[in-house]
Amino acid sequence: MAQTELHKYTVAEKLNKMDVDIIDITATLTTDGTSGDLMFDVTEIANAVAVNAGSGILQSVVAVISDHATDESGDGANITGDWKLVITSDSTSIGSTSDAIGGDASVVTVLDAICCVVPITYVTDHGNWGVFSKQNIGAVVKAASGTTSLYAYGITNSTNDYNASTMRLR
Repeated sequence: MAQTELHKYTVAEKLNKMDVDIIDITATLTTDGTSGDLMFDVTEIANAVAVNAGSGILQSVVAVISDHATDESGDGANITGDWKLVITSDSTSIGSTSDAIGGDASVVTVLDAICCVVPITYVTDHGNWGVFSKQNIGAVVKAASGTTSLYAYGITNSTNDYNASTMRLR
């Protein structure tokens, strides 16, 4: 797991250097192909920022769907639909997968912790994998007090059936 080192360079050395982290997480997708449903529930992004309650900038996202149990092909190549990635500082479950987002009034307070919503719209077929990519995001993210973790969840934006897929987010 990547962890940013704040004091790795002096102020003079930091000039013209870009010290970034690449963080991978895995999510199991269970949505049934209804647009607007929860695609995967809150998943921890450990060490997403350098210090407790710290902040950072989300620059890009790559998502690789490597399998798809309910698809005839058994792989992620036929996954083509857009979706939304939500980055939040709250670890509370947003609901049940395959249920509409916002159906439970108790999650309204959780929405205050959202750092950004990233539309993931560009996918390429890589044989047995569906690869999504979103670049130049530039979203400011901030962890909650006492933690360096952020959290992610997905919302479908298409009628693709993501049931039993595995997604690696980078």
